Amino acid sequence: MADTPFPIDPTGAGDDFVATFQIEDTSVRGRIARLGDGVLDPILKRHDYPRWAAHLLGEAVTLAVLVSASLKFDGRVMVQAQGGGPVPLLVA
Repeated sequence: MADTPFPIDPTGAGDDFVATFQIEDTSVRGRIARLGDGVLDPILKRHDYPRWAAHLLGEAVTLAVLVSASLKFDGRVMVQAQGGGPVPLLVA
């Protein structure tokens, strides 16, 4: 996974990583991400978000990271969600 813009740390020793996995003898494949000090914390600490809003934004940022790590193009990925709840528009 040399194309990913994030360091790979499947041991979990670091704080920010994206890693691929495959369960042997099955067709199950996927990616796992853990974001914190380097990626997610600076975004969340810029504002005093309520806990639920910070959690929602963290999920959206993680989704954007997972999708962008799987694409093979030089560009940016944005996640946008629109709804009728307490957060009418979310962009990450």
